[in-house]
Amino acid sequence: MVQTLRYVINVGYAIIGEDLRLHEDISIEIENGVIIDIRHGFRRDCENVFTFPEGIAVPLLTNAHVHSADYVLPEVGSDLYIDDLVGEPYGVKYFILKKHHMHLQEAIKSFLKSALLSGTYMVIDFREGGIEGLNIAIEACKGTLTKYVPLGMLTKRTPQELQQELNEILKLAKGVALSSPLYYNTELLRVIAFKVMNCKGKIISAHISETEETRRERDFEYLLNHIRPHQIVHGTYLSETEFQLLKDLNIYLVICPRANLWFIGKYPPIDKIYKVGVKVAIGTDNSGWIKPSIWRDLEVIASIMRTKLGSIDPDWILKAAILGGPESIGFKPPIINEGHKAYLMVLSGPLFPIRSAHDKKLALIKRGGPESIALIAMENNIITPHE
Repeated sequence: MVQTLRYVINVGYAIIGEDLRLHEDISIEIENGVIIDIRHGFRRDCENVFTFPEGIAVPLLTNAHVHSADYVLPEVGSDLYIDDLVGEPYGVKYFILKKHHMHLQEAIKSFLKSALLSGTYMVIDFREGGIEGLNIAIEACKGTLTKYVPLGMLTKRTPQELQQELNEILKLAKGVALSSPLYYNTELLRVIAFKVMNCKGKIISAHISETEETRRERDFEYLLNHIRPHQIVHGTYLSETEFQLLKDLNIYLVICPRANLWFIGKYPPIDKIYKVGVKVAIGTDNSGWIKPSIWRDLEVIASIMRTKLGSIDPDWILKAAILGGPESIGFKPPIINEGHKAYLMVLSGPLFPIRSAHDKKLALIKRGGPESIALIAMENNIITPHE
């Protein structure tokens, strides 16, 4: 990693602005971590110039839903049903987290490094273990460039204890993560809603209808009867009616297609989600079983769209990967524009033939990946992963 106050990146292509418009032969000048100039044509009038004639500059991605600590023991119990494996609190995963407690900080640190090198600058983490679990993760992310956004998972189940835990969690985390609203009675959900609602800038996120069983138990309705979440995760068994309600209530949906396929053998209904126009972000979910690379999910989403809709909307997919995650928790997304902080990457190389691609954005979705990331720029920090 190199730190420099002023540098220029020349690229054959760049995805610029909130509308993610594709431009050709672009120079991007960064000074003191901020993009100060974008123009057509390559430049040489700077001491630090990075040139990629066959490359494309893209805003860094956000992984909008992960369980980072699962990285401590990948691929354990791969033949188990989802509830037996990751169900709270008696799934195999929770025994592993307890048994390997002393190694969780190292695992989370490794996870965050892996995320960054794959072009992910922000990670939104469902952090198990209450206050102690949050403190472990906060220590793990010290010294890393990844923007780590923890959502604390609660461990207490009585009103008084829950209130005390909430007070501490909301000091440490961006908000609260609910493994399922069905784990809480009405009184506890009201306590959670009241506390978070009265704490500025904090959010609530919840797993919803990931399995057929939780959908039959009407977890979606139960949650919305007591809490207005900022985002829900999965929605694999929701219908167009429920998606329309999410849209009307301005609630983001975080889809995790590879995780859904692995754990329950079913993809989220992306055709219905797309048709309704729900605001979408993308996550990789459990890092112990799903490689935390958003790129793999992008390609899966494109394949589902092609199969279910007969066509692919690359802009929709890229907006979900770049804009959806930060916006779902009230943050400004990283875009390549003058006046914005530099959070971008350049993809280039023999494994990434962007110059000859007929559809550049679709090529980015289908062929992008950590193996083709030539440069990552995060304000004054420049990372060249393969050097």
